[in-house]
Amino acid sequence: MDERSNPRKFKLWDTAALTNAMYEAAEIRHKLERSCETKGVDISELDPTLINSEILYDVTLAYLASYEALMQEDLIHRSSKLKPTIH
Repeated sequence: MDERSNPRKFKLWDTAALTNAMYEAAEIRHKLERSCETKGVDISELDPTLINSEILYDVTLAYLASYEALMQEDLIHRSSKLKPTIH
């Protein structure tokens, strides 16, 4: 990654909010994938909750990809080098 300083960095509280949402998105993705494995079905075959599982899964994947793109562009800073993990 380029070592240049990016003048567009988010404020600290913005970074914390994005990081927390990233961990929650990773948790949602994990639970949906685990449910698919347990039931032996595709994501589109899961029972819908308040939000259709397939749509929820797509949103979490998009969020996680966006978060990583922001990291690559040095627009946000993660305090540790850990990847999103499951609790």
